[in-house]
Amino acid sequence: MSAIWGAIDLEGNEIPQEYAEIFHEAYRDCVIDRTEISRDGAVLMGCELQYFTPEAEKEHLPFREEDGSYFVADVYLDNREELLCDPIFAGQVREYGKQECGEEEEQTAGELPDGEILRRFFRAYGKERLKEVHGSFAFVSFDAQNQVVSLAMDHMANRCLYYAIIDEILYFSTLLKPIADIHRGRLHENRKFLQDFLAIPDMRVALDDQATIYFEIRHAAAGEILSVGRGESAWEKYWDPLKEFRTDRGKTDEQYREELREKFGKAVSRAMRSDGEIGIFLSGGLDSTAVASVASGQLKKTEKQLYAYTMIPVFGYSDDTGERVTVDEQALVHETAQFLGNVAEHYDSCEEINAWDCMERQLRLLEGPFKSLQNVMHLMRLAEKARRDGCRIVLNGQLGNDTISYGDQAGYLYEMFRYGHWLRLRKELNSHSKYFRYQKKKALLQIWDRMTEKEQHESYEQFMRETPLREYTKQQYLTLNCRPVIRIRRQYLRLVMDRMRFRQIGDGETKMSLYTGVLIKDPTRDVDFFEWCLHLPTEQFHKNCTNRRLIYAYMDDIMPPHILDQRLPKGRQSADMFYRLEEKKKEIYEDLHKMFCENGNSVVDGQKMLKILEANQTLFHQKTKTENEKKIMEKFLFSYEICALFKIFF
Repeated sequence: MSAIWGAIDLEGNEIPQEYAEIFHEAYRDCVIDRTEISRDGAVLMGCELQYFTPEAEKEHLPFREEDGSYFVADVYLDNREELLCDPIFAGQVREYGKQECGEEEEQTAGELPDGEILRRFFRAYGKERLKEVHGSFAFVSFDAQNQVVSLAMDHMANRCLYYAIIDEILYFSTLLKPIADIHRGRLHENRKFLQDFLAIPDMRVALDDQATIYFEIRHAAAGEILSVGRGESAWEKYWDPLKEFRTDRGKTDEQYREELREKFGKAVSRAMRSDGEIGIFLSGGLDSTAVASVASGQLKKTEKQLYAYTMIPVFGYSDDTGERVTVDEQALVHETAQFLGNVAEHYDSCEEINAWDCMERQLRLLEGPFKSLQNVMHLMRLAEKARRDGCRIVLNGQLGNDTISYGDQAGYLYEMFRYGHWLRLRKELNSHSKYFRYQKKKALLQIWDRMTEKEQHESYEQFMRETPLREYTKQQYLTLNCRPVIRIRRQYLRLVMDRMRFRQIGDGETKMSLYTGVLIKDPTRDVDFFEWCLHLPTEQFHKNCTNRRLIYAYMDDIMPPHILDQRLPKGRQSADMFYRLEEKKKEIYEDLHKMFCENGNSVVDGQKMLKILEANQTLFHQKTKTENEKKIMEKFLFSYEICALFKIFF
């Protein structure tokens, strides 16, 4: 893996030497093992290498062909063994490394680093077979003969890559900063992107998955490849799993079970290709515990430990959510570690970290606004600890809710109701009322709620300036999201294929990896496993009173028993976010008041915010307890975040 950057003049003019210095300087604070730079007239490319895999030290990127073509990649291949079975890798590989090292290196294909495998595969087959390359990658290829640049992102945007075409020069970089530094004073804020952030009530920061805080700079799209020539550019989707979609029916439970164990086990194994120790961000939930259970078993074969890192609340905090949740998962994780046997536990409350003090640092780190106000800096702290413990790869289960632990009890009942499966519905209702100890009437009400459900639009638009763009943002969100949920399959597919969500996860993990020297890998985002889950029939996720049955029915013999109780309260991380802010409320109020007195910016209306702040002044002199109070505080934090962003980046 690595960070990549560069500039290509599409008219053939020479790229200024100082650009290389600006690009490289932007990565000064990152944990980089080696830097390689190649410059030849109209082409400049650089690679900030990180040694996460056993083959990474042999990587020589950027790669320059004899005809002047270039290739550079940020890549971790999940299916390298399958790719190496292709005829183009048969026999010895004699040419690799001769330019950079001054001599030929004789290697078997199996010894090739991931970047060279990807380069050869793309050179041989181009975009036609790019969907067969699975893993975390972003690459740029310059075809000197045809004067065409190709820029591609992996299927699920596991990595980060920004680009801009300004004055017929294509700029690209894993970090946004160097492109912005080169064009400082010429870039404009992307008002639509920033208004999306305040208008969208869920965790997405924008509706356009290629937008950034700058109007002129874009983000590479998941599962797409960009081709750029003189005066023209076009994106093409190379991966669309919903095209000609078919549900995989007709198998027995035992066959589904065997497939789940084989595919998920393979996904976990692929994610642990490292000479160092393996870590995991472990909670008391199903997703990370499922990953840990499989990883632990595989590591036992080589007598290795799995290093577990868990966030816990600060001392003195007690549950103030008013809901049936677990806010401190230490006991659950400890019991899991005891069950698995080879898990080294590490718990950290990150006492000094809070959503207010780390806001500007997190803005600079992520290079844009975010709605996870506390988690990122916590995870950074845990990743730094993992690196000190010798880990180069840390696992998680970010997409587990949409794959390994997906389940929708109410949706399944509604689906049977909708299609007239009365006997099955009656059987399920009887089982549910007995297991969960509630009346059938409650389950029937859940069905009715599903039939009439619409996603609610509760945003922070009252803080935004009155502009036509604000109304457009609101209507666009309503059109895309506030529809009745007709059936579970449509809801599920729409949820999991949200490319903006893919991008946000990938951006955060990429930048976290760059600044900590630890690669974050999620087996639940493995393409093979993801597609397998996508094509499963609804009843594989919920049946016979068993919700999330990929885990409860198919992994019950390897999962810790205490995690498999469906009545167990769900865990909630960072539940103590507002508790951490109690002692800083006076400072927060003063900073908010000062910022809003400056009349905000082109997005946030400072005068409106000032009136709302003064009307809610009592919130800053008492403990934040109710959900409504927390929502109001969150609105102030998000609006301040946009104001702080303007001061930092514009």
